[in-house]
Amino acid sequence: MAPVPGMTRNLWNEVQGVTDLHPGLVFYRFLDPTAQGTDQFKPLREDLAVPYAGALLQRTKEHLQALQRLSWEVRCVEGRLDTRLAVGLGIPSPTENGLAMDHIHGIPIIPGSGLKGLCLDWAIEMAGLKAHDAMVTAIFGAQPPSPPPQGFRPKAGRAIFFDALPVPQNNSVPVELDIMNPHYGPYYSAPSANAPADYHKPNIIYFAVVPAGTVFRFALAVRPPFSVASGEPTAAYLADTLEQWLCGVLVNWGVGAKTRIGYGLFDENSLKAWS
Repeated sequence: MAPVPGMTRNLWNEVQGVTDLHPGLVFYRFLDPTAQGTDQFKPLREDLAVPYAGALLQRTKEHLQALQRLSWEVRCVEGRLDTRLAVGLGIPSPTENGLAMDHIHGIPIIPGSGLKGLCLDWAIEMAGLKAHDAMVTAIFGAQPPSPPPQGFRPKAGRAIFFDALPVPQNNSVPVELDIMNPHYGPYYSAPSANAPADYHKPNIIYFAVVPAGTVFRFALAVRPPFSVASGEPTAAYLADTLEQWLCGVLVNWGVGAKTRIGYGLFDENSLKAWS
């Protein structure tokens, strides 16, 4: 079954080869599910460009400057991928495995929500903090447990994590192909009749990743406390702490999927501030 109506499919056939099409639209709606192997990804890899990637970074920069004028503390980090990045694999797509992309521009991104969750995990697992500590609730907020204890008051966090954006290089879409190569299919389908042996036929599955060497720009912002007398940490202190946690995550844990086998790691020596 085609993922788009016939009229739309006919229009797509007329514009194939045009390089200013939306990469996300092509990836999620117009890749041919009947194509074999790497041919399915050919339109994404060979026919598209992202000339507006620089404009998207400029918009983020202007947003950060506006927050600074409102007394928010802003921290910006740039880093280069040391390994491939697989992010958004669970997003449904014609290729079975998705890729996180900006919905409007179709540029591969690292969602800010994921970075926020990783920094929270770092705070608890590596910094030794607890979910109810003042530092954690100031940054990430306090959500009620179930059932909430008497007198509990939910609290919004003071930090904003922006989607990390790739720095454009030659207007090309920063995407390449990787493979998964399961070859125990007969064993999984009939374990009583087949051994989990290496002589079974491999089943190569292609999926899209962001290539190693791609440079991403990260940004976060922390608002000041509503009252100086509240005793909460300053925005500058929280922003500095968050920046350290984020850099720790990027270098030591990685982001996205398959981090246990080395995906999504950033080169520590490449980390620097950007403005």
